[in-house]
Amino acid sequence: MNYIKRIWHSFHHWEDIGMWRDVTKEEKTQLLNIAIEFTGNHLLYGENMLKVIDEFPIAAEHNLTDLGMNRRAWIGHAACYLATGCPEYITRAAWSQLTDEQRELANRQADNAIASWEDKYAKKNKELDKEMEGRGYSNGIPDEAPPRLEALCKVPSYRMICIAIMKNDAHLETLGYSRQKCTAYMDIKHEELVRKGKIEPRKQRRLL
Repeated sequence: MNYIKRIWHSFHHWEDIGMWRDVTKEEKTQLLNIAIEFTGNHLLYGENMLKVIDEFPIAAEHNLTDLGMNRRAWIGHAACYLATGCPEYITRAAWSQLTDEQRELANRQADNAIASWEDKYAKKNKELDKEMEGRGYSNGIPDEAPPRLEALCKVPSYRMICIAIMKNDAHLETLGYSRQKCTAYMDIKHEELVRKGKIEPRKQRRLL
C-alpha cells in the first residue's frame, strides 16, 4: 500500500486495552514463561497475528495506520495478548529471551500479517469510495460543501463535522439527523398542556 491515512480511535474502543494492565509478581512469572514459549513458536504466533486483524479491527486501524510506529511490535503484542492474555510489557520481556533466529521468523510472520491487513484495508476503502461516488462524491466527503446545502443539512462535509464537535452536538442535528424523542418527556409535556387546557387528555384504553 503506497499511502495510508492516519486514523485515531479513543482508547475506550480498543479491543486490546486489556494488554496495558499490570499483574501480580506471581502472575508475571507464570505469564512470562507462557509468553516465551508462545512467541518462540513462529507458526502459532503468526496464526494469532492474523486473528488480531479480524478480532481487533478498531485497535488494528488505530495502530496499523500509524506508519511511524513499530507496527511489528504492536501486532505481536496484540497476538500474544489475544492468545494468552499476557500484558504488553511481559511480551516485551519474553521477546528479549528469544534467539535471533526466533525473532527473525516472528518478524516475517508480523510482516505477512501487516501486509494482509493492508490488502483488506485497501479493499474496504475502495468499497467505501465506490459507495460515496454513488452518492455524488467522487473524492469522498469534501472539506466544505456549498453554504446553502450545508445550511439545509443536505450534504456532509468535514467543516460541518467540526462544527458539530465544537457545538457538542451529540445528536448530530448539525449534520441533518433528528433528535430521538424521549417518551418520558413527551408524556410530561402532554400532561402540562392538558393542565393548561390547550389539549384534550388522551382517551384511556379499555382493558380486555
